[in-house]
Amino acid sequence: MRSILIVEDNEVIIKGLTYLLEKENFHVIICKNVNETMNVIGKQEIHLIVLDIALPDGNGFELCEYIKKYTDIPVIFLTAKDEEQDVVKGLDLGAEDYIIKPFRNRELLSRINNVLKRFNKEDNKIVYGSIKINLDEKTVYVNEESVEFTALEFKILVLMFTNIGKIITREQILEKIKLRVSTQHTGTDLARLYFALQEEELLTGCDVTTFHKLLANELPSCDLKTVRNLQISIKKLNDSTNRGKIKDNGIERSLINEWKTYLTEANN
Repeated sequence: MRSILIVEDNEVIIKGLTYLLEKENFHVIICKNVNETMNVIGKQEIHLIVLDIALPDGNGFELCEYIKKYTDIPVIFLTAKDEEQDVVKGLDLGAEDYIIKPFRNRELLSRINNVLKRFNKEDNKIVYGSIKINLDEKTVYVNEESVEFTALEFKILVLMFTNIGKIITREQILEKIKLRVSTQHTGTDLARLYFALQEEELLTGCDVTTFHKLLANELPSCDLKTVRNLQISIKKLNDSTNRGKIKDNGIERSLINEWKTYLTEANN
């Protein structure tokens, strides 16, 4: 059963939406303000969010921005704000649809189902016509025939299919295809990654400062302390004894492979 989160503070609308959606076999979760919503997201499985803009402790625009930054949950605005600038703003923030109150029940259901068809989170697949994308297996089928994509191409493809009908800027694409580097990776981890990529001859002419700039694109919290730790770690690992252990140094092989793909494609 798919779960729909309704973020709405009007009791009459809440009761009406709950009845409508439960009748269609949806599991309904209710949040009446921003704070309640923030506490629910990430703790319960949610397939789609129906979001009002005017909320008691904030506004739906800011909440949508947060949701889109940290999750891939589809959002439909359901609001009385009917100004063109509000509609454009909602869609620009990444909402899949924008419906103005008062609304027609069947139209709302149709729009909800259309969004869910595009992004079928129940089995983690995107289905659009004859195209099927499996997000877990990272496979793409067109007319039941497999189509090969590189890791980078696959990320861009998913981004496009989860934003059909919208204009995606270069900045949005770069934001979504960032590589998997987090604050959990220490200076030593990053130094080992640096040497591993050097051994693959993928960092030719790339000094520590340039490498740090690459990391900064993936790790916004990468500050002067981080780069200093990286420089110290590289210096420690730079002698022949330590460098001989690079291949089995504990850095995730998947992380190295992801960077290899990124740098190879960037250099082509």
